[in-house]
Amino acid sequence: ATGRTQAMLYAMEARAYANLAQPGKCKRAVRIAEDTYAEATESAGEERDPDWIGFFTEAELHAENGHSFRDLVYTAGRHKEHAALAEPRIERAVELFGSDLDHHRSYALNLIGLSTVHLIKK
Repeated sequence: ATGRTQAMLYAMEARAYANLAQPGKCKRAVRIAEDTYAEATESAGEERDPDWIGFFTEAELHAENGHSFRDLVYTAGRHKEHAALAEPRIERAVELFGSDLDHHRSYALNLIGLSTVHLIKK
């Protein structure tokens, strides 16, 4: 699998761990997803990504990882630490999706996610 594909799989793994209330494994998977995506971006052109992975952009990475941390709040004891980890990632996703005219739905969903994080932190 290409680096971008691996990053997407790690992000999905993080989301699964979040929903299983396993913060340590979730954080690890998020870290690996972010590192793998960064490496794939640096070596762009060396590997040919499959066409279907084109949706997985930097915005999508930040959205998935941010929502993983937000989900941990619901499943792992309502710790505000997880909301604090979610906030910058979802903010970045909102920023990136907001400048992309083709992803209005993703922009709106991430605004909702960011709103929930703000409510949790209060």
